[in-house]
Amino acid sequence: RALAQVAQRIIALEYDRELVPVARAETAWAEHVEVREGNVLDICWNDVATEVGKPLVIYGNLPYHLSTQIVLSLLEAPQAWRRACFMLQREFAIRLAAPPGSRESSALSVQSAQWAFTSLLFEVPATSFHPSPKVESAVVVMERREKPAVDNVDPAAFRTVVRALFAQRRKMARKALKSISNDPATVLNAAGIDGTRRGETFTLEELGALSRAFKNT
Repeated sequence: RALAQVAQRIIALEYDRELVPVARAETAWAEHVEVREGNVLDICWNDVATEVGKPLVIYGNLPYHLSTQIVLSLLEAPQAWRRACFMLQREFAIRLAAPPGSRESSALSVQSAQWAFTSLLFEVPATSFHPSPKVESAVVVMERREKPAVDNVDPAAFRTVVRALFAQRRKMARKALKSISNDPATVLNAAGIDGTRRGETFTLEELGALSRAFKNT
């Protein structure tokens, strides 16, 4: 209802079949609001952007257990959107907005940093809800970059390298990369990176160099 006051067009997605008619009734006054029944995990963001005719602005109070999958689906379709604003579990929001190379960084935050500027806007206490959940929440905004932070990097190779490093984030890179390479030393040498470092300490530029080396060796 609040967005309907300011947006030119809204496509709202509701998973709960019983709530769809309720949502449609509550927004019946707004011809520019369309409530669709569906699962967000089935959405093709590129198709919706094509339908609308421009990059999307996406808002959501995400199901916390699906947050990673939803954010990843956006990062795999970066040209389909220009801004995303989500309410998330507080700890997840902190990790998502963490800069690469920090202790809070994760595979998801690194992939996010490659495609977007992500900021934690404010926290939402459990007392804001009824009944109160057992977790605290926070709101983040993702502003898509005009181009990737690191150029000339194959997206699939970047995802593979980042996930391998953070799946075993406490291990040295030369050991963590064994899950995706038979010769991690060659990959690391080609990228000019010390294999005794942990992947969580790498900058985006270093991860980009490592991804290029991985793809080419």
